[in-house]
Amino acid sequence: MSYRTRQREAVLAFFRDHADTGYTPAEVAGSISGVSKATVYRMVSHLSEDGWLMKVQGRGRSTAYQYSDPSTCPHHMHIVCMACGSTFHLGSSISDMLRQSVYDACGYEVLNASVLKGICPSCRGKGR
Repeated sequence: MSYRTRQREAVLAFFRDHADTGYTPAEVAGSISGVSKATVYRMVSHLSEDGWLMKVQGRGRSTAYQYSDPSTCPHHMHIVCMACGSTFHLGSSISDMLRQSVYDACGYEVLNASVLKGICPSCRGKGR
């Protein structure tokens, strides 16, 4: 577990305030004043290890991170738009139904499948 520093809280607050979109550490560093780029990269790594951030597909080939409350997010799945990076939190009932469907179809017990990928309705409407 990481120490609670001003820099850590600033990075976590940024992700919490922008919870529906994934951001690269470089994007976060450019948005937070008073926290160096190296510190943002280090804090993103620590917050990811501690369960506060999850890796998501960034725009292009970059890895982005998104806020993930460790007290609630492990219990449901998310769907991430591969065009714009927005995320929708699937409720527990949908997540449970998907896990059960996988189990019924092939006998696998889903232990970790928090992120599904697709194209959101807005991007689909724009032909992305």
